[in-house]
Amino acid sequence: MKFFTKDWYASCYAWDALGPYRAHCDVIRDRLPPQLRMLMDEINLHDASVERMELDFGTGTLGLFLDGCRNITLGEEEYKDRMAHSRTVLVYRGLQGLLQPEDEGWIMTRNPAFMEIHSDEVHLLDDGLLEHRMIFGHGRHVVIRFKDFDLRYVSVDSPWQRPGSREEP
Repeated sequence: MKFFTKDWYASCYAWDALGPYRAHCDVIRDRLPPQLRMLMDEINLHDASVERMELDFGTGTLGLFLDGCRNITLGEEEYKDRMAHSRTVLVYRGLQGLLQPEDEGWIMTRNPAFMEIHSDEVHLLDDGLLEHRMIFGHGRHVVIRFKDFDLRYVSVDSPWQRPGSREEP
């Protein structure tokens, strides 16, 4: 994490990181895929939990199935209705890496405390790759490097749609 670091996490979310991160987002925003801009502008991942992760090596696709994402553009009633009927799926295409510091141990676990997202950052690397960094419970973090991104909502009443599919849920 560059802005929302372990020290930031330990300081109980000091607000001083927010301004520099927003400035960073303003610089890269126009060069990001539309769905990734939507994630940055409309979705708050704070306190969302990773319910499931699907990795398809054949297509180079990673899907993170989340519960509890907050769409900040919706009114309270519309938000409650959407959350009662759908879940958010982050789909990373052209996956280039799923990284985590060696000293932290693997984050994808069944322990709910480790699966709750506390903050996230989006970065555009010099080689054109995209990076989504997330800090989870107990200060653990993961870095996802990828080429393209989709943001989906799937019904809670139907089976999760596979993230490698381009069909809309």
